Amino acid sequence: MASKSFDVKISVTNSQKDLLIDKQQVKNLFTLLISYKKLHIDALEVHFISDRRMKKEHAALFGDPSSTDCITCPIDDPYAPDSSECFLGSCLICPRTALHYADSAGKDPYEELTLYCVHCFLHLIGYEDDAPRPRKNMRSQERVLMRYLKNHQAALKHP
Repeated sequence: MASKSFDVKISVTNSQKDLLIDKQQVKNLFTLLISYKKLHIDALEVHFISDRRMKKEHAALFGDPSSTDCITCPIDDPYAPDSSECFLGSCLICPRTALHYADSAGKDPYEELTLYCVHCFLHLIGYEDDAPRPRKNMRSQERVLMRYLKNHQAALKHP
């Protein structure tokens, strides 16, 4: 399958104030992931949202009013054999969760936010983490992709 990452439309919105977000860094990160996986993707959305909104979305989608790091809403299958347009889906990401986790673990919040982006991307392309074996596969791919992004200087950083 040929890669179309050069013309993928990546929409990035930021409606939170906990971490500064460089939208171009986010677009570069996802473009690199799409290219690495050699996927045909026409569009995807990435939304950085507040903790309050994440709680509302989590309750509406999963019946759980607690906060979470990210939620993915896959739409089209990037591995589908037809040549129709592929809208991969949407990612909802909560930077405040990254801040809290990074603070408690002594990590960089932007590294944690990069991991959330990678995690969302993997869910959008079909990886699952709801059972031990799929979770192990997802964690392995997260490590591979995080290394790849770091080697290409595409991990998110403070703008």
